[in-house]
Amino acid sequence: MKVFIFLSVFFIPIFIFADSYINHAPLKHSLTVSVSEPVALEEGKIEPVSSVEAEKMKTIYKGVEDSIVGFRLNIIELANQKVSKESLADWYLTINNLNRKAFDFIQTTKFMKDSTKAKRIAMIIVNSIVSFWLSNPLLVIGHEKSHAEAAESFGVDEISYGHTAYPNREMSLGTLFLILLRNPGRGNAYTKTDKKNLSHKELTALSAAGLNYQMVVASKLVNQNIKNERTHAVDTTYLLNTKMAIGIYYTTAGNDLKEYVNGLVEQGHIEPGSQNQVIKKLAKLNLLTAFLSGSVINSFQAYSQYIENGDPSEEIITFDTGIGRVTWPEFEVFLNAVNITLKSYSYVIRENGAIYQIGYETPLEGDRDGEELSFGSYRKLNDKWDIEGVVRYNTKSRSYGGSFELGYDLNEHWRLLGGLDYERGKNDGTWAGQRRHSSVDGGKDIASYLLLQLRF
Repeated sequence: MKVFIFLSVFFIPIFIFADSYINHAPLKHSLTVSVSEPVALEEGKIEPVSSVEAEKMKTIYKGVEDSIVGFRLNIIELANQKVSKESLADWYLTINNLNRKAFDFIQTTKFMKDSTKAKRIAMIIVNSIVSFWLSNPLLVIGHEKSHAEAAESFGVDEISYGHTAYPNREMSLGTLFLILLRNPGRGNAYTKTDKKNLSHKELTALSAAGLNYQMVVASKLVNQNIKNERTHAVDTTYLLNTKMAIGIYYTTAGNDLKEYVNGLVEQGHIEPGSQNQVIKKLAKLNLLTAFLSGSVINSFQAYSQYIENGDPSEEIITFDTGIGRVTWPEFEVFLNAVNITLKSYSYVIRENGAIYQIGYETPLEGDRDGEELSFGSYRKLNDKWDIEGVVRYNTKSRSYGGSFELGYDLNEHWRLLGGLDYERGKNDGTWAGQRRHSSVDGGKDIASYLLLQLRF
């Protein structure tokens, strides 16, 4: 019974997620599955289930939905009612926060009262397994959606998703999510696009889009913890799964890395015949920089602290200076259209609550000219409003860009976010702008979003 209570807390979002697919009409690129053809996932095929089973599924989903008073765990993109990589990234953070809330609640139960170290070790290991099982499919569909958005920006119209366990079957993102949930570790997801009219530079950027998305999600997790000035033991799984994206991908023999490095060779940025060496070096560097990052170190501290004394929350590492408390730096590896870069950044937390971010990005492989500098700030304006922004400048292309986000707390649980990203590029533009807008030739780009966020 105790184990059931523990696991059921994590199953709730799955039922609601599935309900949002089954009870809503499908939209292009939306996370939906039509109720007219409920599916049962079996090895190698998808077959209709019986009407009795379908009714039972609908009853379960309806009951769970009612029990949470209509709260939806999916993030709704109000701007155009279409799922985007921004909304999927925000959803990943929501699942992380839900996991924190559930984990903290379990610590107050009779089952965990006066727990031993052995019981806490078992609890955190079980939580890590369950949280990976739930969050990884969401990260994967965000990865694939990023490939799709990059292809769209290059003029590709026909885009579909699939899974190697179900060959020659096109599916929506929602169906892909359910397949990944049901079949963890079996087969790979993929995005199918028409690449015949794309340049080598565009193909390189397209193959990099998914892994870059996972790095951006990692930076959002870091940003969240910096604002709270604390990290949690359960964050470890979510951070490692994003921070180590390239290293993990390398072990699964994914094609993105091979296609990306081949693209750099075709452009003349890497010597022919060095592809395997570059990929191995890239994977090792990604793992090293992940473990050297302050967020991962903080999460490991919280992880070990929970095992030792039962407290899963830990303050982030900071160093007192004359300008404020400075955090241990973060390190992230990015794949750009013409080069591989390493970005490092740190935060300065002021006594008045303002937070500043200083970043520096430098090339490691490929085109090694130039650096990219960034400066960001965050400030709460009052109890309801807060504002966040970052500006960037590339020394090679002399391009600049910036992003801006305004947040408003509707109530304790719901938060409205509006964001804008601007890029004014010359030549290749800024590297961050390339990744954000899937643009490889500079120029002027503007992207915006409006999100309704559920918090715990």
